[in-house]
Amino acid sequence: MYGYHMPFGGLMGFLIAVVFIIVIYRLLKGAPPESSAKQILDERFAKGEISEEEYLSKKENLK
Repeated sequence: MYGYHMPFGGLMGFLIAVVFIIVIYRLLKGAPPESSAKQILDERFAKGEISEEEYLSKKENLK
């Protein structure tokens, strides 16, 4: 009813639209992708959690 005739009416509408767009963008973007099994295996080997023999064996199983 009041629309653009209220003080800051147009500004409030613009800000609501911006917030709405940001919320939609974040929902569509979703969560970051999970690490692949190969990446996890590489990280565990790099940290020294598994031996080279175990690393090569598990790497072969992933193929």
